[in-house]
Amino acid sequence: MSEAKPPKADVRQKIMKIFLVLATFIAILAIGEIWFNILDNVLVIKILGTVFVIGGLLAVYMMISESMDENKKMKDDNYLN
Repeated sequence: MSEAKPPKADVRQKIMKIFLVLATFIAILAIGEIWFNILDNVLVIKILGTVFVIGGLLAVYMMISESMDENKKMKDDNYLN
């Protein structure tokens, strides 16, 4: 039988998949813009800015979540009061 993963691991995997999708989207948008000038430059900058903000928020969430998990583990091991 396989071990059940904790719910946090599933959330982190989903966030990593979102990062992968966002990175792929940025790459396709950048290549398309370089070669075919698909969208107006202002719109491309707005889209890229939005994607970077979303990515930054997800990264902050992952860091906070990891820190909270580590603190909980230390508290469970009686390292913290």
